[in-house]
Amino acid sequence: MIKKYDLLDLCKPKAEQGLMKWLMMTNGPHPLQQMISRLLNALASFSRGRKYLSDSPFLLRLIITQLISSQHFWDTITSNMLLGTLQKLSMGSRVRKRMIGNGLTTWLADQLVRKSEFTGDRNKYEMYDLEYSLGLFMNLCQCQTAVRACGSRARNLFKSLGVFMTTLDVDIMPCISGILYNLFKSPDMMVVAKEEGMTGIIEKTIESNINAYPSAVERLVDVRNMLLQNEHPAFDQSSSDDEYDYFNDDSGDDEDDSSNSDEDDDDIDNLEPELDEDDPLKIQPNGEDFLANYKTCDNTKHTTSDRYNNNNILL
Repeated sequence: MIKKYDLLDLCKPKAEQGLMKWLMMTNGPHPLQQMISRLLNALASFSRGRKYLSDSPFLLRLIITQLISSQHFWDTITSNMLLGTLQKLSMGSRVRKRMIGNGLTTWLADQLVRKSEFTGDRNKYEMYDLEYSLGLFMNLCQCQTAVRACGSRARNLFKSLGVFMTTLDVDIMPCISGILYNLFKSPDMMVVAKEEGMTGIIEKTIESNINAYPSAVERLVDVRNMLLQNEHPAFDQSSSDDEYDYFNDDSGDDEDDSSNSDEDDDDIDNLEPELDEDDPLKIQPNGEDFLANYKTCDNTKHTTSDRYNNNNILL
């Protein structure tokens, strides 16, 4: 139904003149941008929503080029919501290739390096940004092209991952271990990781968390063993885009680009609370309150009109 009625005008020949024109406005930020970004993120939380959004190359280009250009006029929440949208869409292999082709991988790697240099306390918006940046980077690095693109940034990237592992909450460990696993598919990356002392950092992280969070460090143990044994996983050359999904291995190859299907079939389990936290729309009547107010105003209008008509009749 979402695609049939083209809820967001994404299937129109001139999609830039539809609802998405608000994301391109140059005199923002505007509350409508934030509301659109929240809606996109919510739709991306469901498989049918992801398929609808993924079928619009325009939408991906718009979000990515605006993020990379730094010429966008978005507030922090809008940027976070759109980053979350990209992370959820990146579960599809066809979409990952488009993202990589639009330069998202190297920009994201540089952003992770920059975020690791932050020394203050991270608020909830900064943590949301970081968690979804790591998740998005992990997904992109399933592709060999993305890992190659990060080669010149390898040292700074491993230093940044080391900072995250030693200073931040354990909740981000699955993403970091996934990133390391994918990067270690490249022998050159593994060499750089050893030179940057990643073996020791991983060992310390495992020791400090194994008793309290055994499941969170389980994959780190695998990554540690790869370094110690000097064994790296291979990219799956049978896949159409050289991918192998370590965390979601269903023993099936990805679909070819000519197919309308993708390997993304499952809904995300829940809608994160950030989707409607601090939503400016909440200051206005909405939902049942809006309908109640609408009916009250409508009844008042009809009552006034009836009295006016009755007076005219009496006259």
